[in-house]
Amino acid sequence: MKSVSVQSVILASGLLIGAVTLVRADTVQVTPSNMGNWSFAFNAGGPDYLPCTNCQIGSMVTGPGTPPLGVGSANLQTTPGNGDGASSIALSGLDGTPLSALTALSYSTYDTVNNGQQFPYLQLFISYANDADNDGPGTDTLFFEPPYQTASTGNPSLPDQGDTEMNEWQTWNALEGGWWDNNGIAGAGTGVLSLASILSFYTDPVIDDSGAPYFPTSDLALSVGFGSPGDSYNGYVDNMTIGIDGVNTTYDFDPNNSVPEPSAIVLLGTVCLGLCGLLRRKLARSV
Repeated sequence: MKSVSVQSVILASGLLIGAVTLVRADTVQVTPSNMGNWSFAFNAGGPDYLPCTNCQIGSMVTGPGTPPLGVGSANLQTTPGNGDGASSIALSGLDGTPLSALTALSYSTYDTVNNGQQFPYLQLFISYANDADNDGPGTDTLFFEPPYQTASTGNPSLPDQGDTEMNEWQTWNALEGGWWDNNGIAGAGTGVLSLASILSFYTDPVIDDSGAPYFPTSDLALSVGFGSPGDSYNGYVDNMTIGIDGVNTTYDFDPNNSVPEPSAIVLLGTVCLGLCGLLRRKLARSV
């Protein structure tokens, strides 16, 4: 009897195995008891934007509505009179990653209260060896904001990702979108540029928490705030995907640890049954 390895059967069924991998393997659940490299960060605003306690709100919650992943999301709020401060959920552990290695960067938002414009935005903190003006090494903070992603509100040469909508889940492709930065290479609104355009100004740009003046040890942050003291913000984020050299990790923000959804378990069982049948048929043909 000719021997048959399980590996050969798996290779023969690569599409099925690939589908299961996409459903579960690259999704990381982030909960209050298992935050991993994520943490909530709060800033009081004012001239120095100092970290603060009991001045902003950040927590994992159920909902709102039907989140894109799991049952919940990360809720970010500013407290009354503190709209010039910010509430954020920040990620560490990416230090030294070349910006050129980013192959995916997206997240989902749900906004209920803002200043008439701002939605939860993404900040990316970087350092570089030199800039186009030959001024030597330095740092920068890059901003992706959902309201600047249409042809009329942003850069018409970039993909139009649609208008922002209150009380609705929307997903934003930051890697392909428009950005502005603290160093003035690109401006907010119609002055946004592609991430590649901004990074072409720098030599050897890398993700670096030393470029995070408001969030020590953080490499990127999802935030609301940094407006005016009288502004109020209440937003939710979920489904944060970061791809490095083609390997994607998606973060599911949830209030509690949970087991895989029944649909995923059924899918996995179906694939296993299919593989077992394929293995039996292949073994029978080999006798």
